[in-house]
Amino acid sequence: HQQSFRWRRKRVPNASLEVLEVYPGSVAAAAGVKTGQLYIVEQDRAIAPLWDSIQARSKSGRMRSQFIDPVARTVTHIETEGFPWGMRLERPQTLVRQDVQNISAPPTVWIERVLKGSDAVFDELTHAALMGCTRSLIPGFSAIRPESRVVTLTAPTANQRYLLVGAAIAAARRGHSRLARKLMPTLDEALMRGTVSTVQAIGLYGEALVSMAEGKPLERVTNLLSAAFQRVPESKRLAGALTEAGTPTTAAPEHVAAHPMPLMYVLPNVDPLDGPIDLRRAAASPSVSLAECLAALEPHQLGVVIAMSDYRVNGPYASLLYNLVSLYPTIKSHLPFVHVISAVGNISEGSSGARPDFVKRWRFADDLARARNIPLRVLYDDGGRCNSALDVQATPAMFLVDRHGTVHYRGGDSHDGPFWRALDRLKTQGTDTAPGAGVKVSLAIG
Repeated sequence: HQQSFRWRRKRVPNASLEVLEVYPGSVAAAAGVKTGQLYIVEQDRAIAPLWDSIQARSKSGRMRSQFIDPVARTVTHIETEGFPWGMRLERPQTLVRQDVQNISAPPTVWIERVLKGSDAVFDELTHAALMGCTRSLIPGFSAIRPESRVVTLTAPTANQRYLLVGAAIAAARRGHSRLARKLMPTLDEALMRGTVSTVQAIGLYGEALVSMAEGKPLERVTNLLSAAFQRVPESKRLAGALTEAGTPTTAAPEHVAAHPMPLMYVLPNVDPLDGPIDLRRAAASPSVSLAECLAALEPHQLGVVIAMSDYRVNGPYASLLYNLVSLYPTIKSHLPFVHVISAVGNISEGSSGARPDFVKRWRFADDLARARNIPLRVLYDDGGRCNSALDVQATPAMFLVDRHGTVHYRGGDSHDGPFWRALDRLKTQGTDTAPGAGVKVSLAIG
């Protein structure tokens, strides 16, 4: 049945995410979800929701999801078997701006938009950071003649340090070089330790713009921009800044696909979580050949390869794997194997990525994957040679590969978009039926 159900609120609900894209062949597409709708996040308290905060992703059985159309001012209830996978969901821009101005926005919510969004979004968020940081972290600050007074910062939290970078960017672009330098945090380990490449890039980009405003040597500015661009090569903003600095640069496609897998490895199936790996133990373990695994794939299937370099687990890996665990029941017929490549041979006090306390903190997703029967095998990369051949710059680096050895995605996104795009690519090549086929969906409005 269909009933008209009006949405009478004027403000965007705080616990909502905007549908920015619906992936072809997905459950969301079959259920009739539309871009521009607001997905209402069900949770105990109205915090700023992220994709990772949607607990409903892991639900099974019939569930009802609520979507608001802010233009038509209607509310739609959609019933699906499990979560309606196949939507790119992000916090609405109006709420992100409010969070930034209230200096409460997590870095990953706004940094991606600053580096990859439109000029209007870039200006809006950096200006909000400048307004929020100067109001909250500089006692008695006045926007009138900001260069004429001494700036004393209240000690910021870790998240607020990144917002100070956004504020410094805005000040530098307005020509307030002294204020920009006071706002700009030092590029120390605390600012640059984030394993998310965009978080590292914003610090480098901010320092480049502040240095430029101060009239520092062009070589310094170019080196900083190049380091930022290396971490986010799909950023048109960073590519444009390099071009303006005299180094013509073109941004890479955001979703790298349709190129050959650079390495066909043969590695021992042995996991340092089961005990220290020595050469004898590695030699006695069964070897796994990527070429053989790919040859066994059917036309509609993909192999999942997750390269971890000198980490066995970390925060971004846990997010990626947890998402895959939740998604897997919906598309498990398309994913017959998952390989995790790690150069860690011993969980010890050695490298930061292999400390026992670090591993204990982030291995929960790994344990959950095994408990949910994800076909996951850990492969030992002695000396990190495979990760070098795969040119892993940040971990995790996930590759979705078809039976011909073609990579349909490479990156570290911890949502379901890469899978639907890759499966749709197989379908459009005429090698597969629709990935969403066989999913039971019912639609109810009202």
